[in-house]
Amino acid sequence: ASMGMRSAAGARLNTGSQLSQGSVMYSARFDTGDWSGDVVAEPIGQNASEALEILPPLWRAAQQLDRMPAARRNIHVGRPGRHPVPVASRFT
Repeated sequence: ASMGMRSAAGARLNTGSQLSQGSVMYSARFDTGDWSGDVVAEPIGQNASEALEILPPLWRAAQQLDRMPAARRNIHVGRPGRHPVPVASRFT
């Protein structure tokens, strides 16, 4: 299927209240066309002009999962409750 026929989306979160050199931005990406996705840790650096720039990823979750046997992958889901530690259940 062409990209025009698929739905792709993502979200980003940084590690501080302001992006600055040394921050890390976490990007979540997914493609409903083939049910694939990734979480990427991207460091923020500064170029020669002192402008902030996104550097090559520190890691990609998809690459780490590709190296792990499917039988060892665990997905847990949960929802916040009145307890200080939310309860998580195994996703099957």
